[in-house]
Amino acid sequence: MLLHFPINNTLLQNEEKIALVRASIQLLIKNEYSMTRRLFSWLIGSSQEDEIDLEDKEIIYMMELLIGALKLVFKIEGSTKEKLSSGLRIIDSLFKHQVKLVDFTLENVSIDIIKCVENYWLNSAMKANDDIIIKLQKFFKDYDVSYLDCLWTSLGKLISKANSNENEEKRTADVSEAVRILKFCLLNVKVNLFIYIYIYIYNI
Repeated sequence: MLLHFPINNTLLQNEEKIALVRASIQLLIKNEYSMTRRLFSWLIGSSQEDEIDLEDKEIIYMMELLIGALKLVFKIEGSTKEKLSSGLRIIDSLFKHQVKLVDFTLENVSIDIIKCVENYWLNSAMKANDDIIIKLQKFFKDYDVSYLDCLWTSLGKLISKANSNENEEKRTADVSEAVRILKFCLLNVKVNLFIYIYIYIYNI
């Protein structure tokens, strides 16, 4: 695949490439060094972080495919404990091997993660001390402080976008969804009171 089927090939449509990337990143769960190194060489052109230029157009394109794949991993439909556990392991392994990818990637998928967990939470019989909620808290709070910063940024963008919609009915619906997600984060991710600043600024 490295030699004859690069991810930036012209044979496949973007949707097909995203589906291929989604299947490929499942390999991160195996945590095998040689396989992971080859995966990153295929996906972003190099397994060495210092060789990755996030301003390069090709790298940006590949990153967009990766984001699309992660959004598929955390689709709300079928949000089971197994699916979420697998998804969190994939994204955690991804960021441990490629720290450079954290900001750009997590700012675009953290809301998808929260929505997927929220949907699982609402349909789960188990509430107190749920493994998924504990993993979510560890992911955003214990692994790396920048992960929580990315969540804050995503929440701020979500609120800003919701409040700027010119269609009154759509704006009300978007704001309502944003507030719901904020409440879920405050209660379950234990996001600190800095989030209230966003609520105040955007008059929600």
